[in-house]
Amino acid sequence: MRLIATLSMALAIAALAVSPMHAELIGNWSFDEGTGTTTADLTGNGYEAAITNGASPNAGWIAGKVGSGAYSFWGGTYAVVDEVNAFTPTADAYNGGNGGDYTVSLWMQLKADYIVTQRLLSTDDGFDTTGGWSPWLNPGGAGNSTLGQTHNSNGGYTWQPGWNASTYMDVWKQVTLTYDHTTQLRKLYVDGALEATSAAAPPLTSDGDDPFVMGAFRSNGGAFAQFYYGYMDDVAFWNSSLDDTQVAAITNLANSALNYGALQADSLFNGFGAQQPVTIDGKTWAYAPSGIDGVNGDVNDLGGGNYSINLGDGAGMVTVIPEPSTLALLAAGMLGMLVYAWRKRK
Repeated sequence: MRLIATLSMALAIAALAVSPMHAELIGNWSFDEGTGTTTADLTGNGYEAAITNGASPNAGWIAGKVGSGAYSFWGGTYAVVDEVNAFTPTADAYNGGNGGDYTVSLWMQLKADYIVTQRLLSTDDGFDTTGGWSPWLNPGGAGNSTLGQTHNSNGGYTWQPGWNASTYMDVWKQVTLTYDHTTQLRKLYVDGALEATSAAAPPLTSDGDDPFVMGAFRSNGGAFAQFYYGYMDDVAFWNSSLDDTQVAAITNLANSALNYGALQADSLFNGFGAQQPVTIDGKTWAYAPSGIDGVNGDVNDLGGGNYSINLGDGAGMVTVIPEPSTLALLAAGMLGMLVYAWRKRK
């Protein structure tokens, strides 16, 4: 009876596990295709990015930090999200949604320390300060390309927090920028750790004609400029401001054996917020109100293919229940036991 009760509980939890929804994760691009001239939006929102290569042979598909692939942006290379679907004046999702809150996240590996401005991502028109945002690398001379960010709200709020990307040439770094319209603060995180904070008010505005560009910006005249020289992977945009714990979790999940990207991390955030189990890549995660080790954002390898993640002072998500394939075998075994017991009674 105890075995049957345990199996029944496991089956019940698995049955409750839902396919995660991504209401606030607007777009996520993993660059896992390995071929072609587009990269898909993993959220299902349909914001496919079209890639244009420059003349350099260094541009193209490469092995990635998260998943199987990434992309090498090099001198004239850029990717543009379909502006017709994503950037109409009434549906400019990438310029913020929840009161102007947003988070932009990516893995980057700087490969060339040129004495030029390099745009990582942008939704502004470069020199147009009427709308949009953009993280970029400021040319401070060889060995001193520091991160800057533009946050346009009918007047530019440019910020140079001083993080020197040149120090980490040829190394994958996780970079996340957040904006909270309530506090009117921007935050820069590198590898999940808070690096700098700056005021920027009011929330973003949009002039309605700015596509989401990776690896460059598009000028008012339609030309692309300020190209990025480096690798890029797992680009993501939320129309909400992620907190310190969530940002740390993004880095830790990618660095763990799970090798989860932003989409999977967002699934765990949603499951935790709803206190419901979620299934990710065949692995079922259940909500745990307490007892998870580590500091906020830590991922713990429990052995046997099971993990836990601390998403708030010991509360979080954990995979200590059998996975679906195992549950199917257990269910079949339980059914066999019940049939055998029924026949014995006859």
